[in-house]
Amino acid sequence: LGKVVYEPQIDYSLIKREGYENPLLKMGEPIVISIGTATSIGIIAKLKGNKLILKLKRAIYAEKGAKVALSRKAKQRWRLCAHGTIS
Repeated sequence: LGKVVYEPQIDYSLIKREGYENPLLKMGEPIVISIGTATSIGIIAKLKGNKLILKLKRAIYAEKGAKVALSRKAKQRWRLCAHGTIS
């Protein structure tokens, strides 16, 4: 079984979307993470290559290998920017 985590490590891939510029993620950027029906907001604490560690405001239950969706704020809206898995 998985466990409750405050700092999930995520292997991610940015999404290419038409009509929307999706720059690389940055340290300290606020990100919304969605795993199944759970949603939480966090700040990027560590970033290296295609791996990141989020520091969440509210813990989530996550199993290793669970699929996640990441959203970032762009023009006053949260936009889907990446997808990945918990590692």
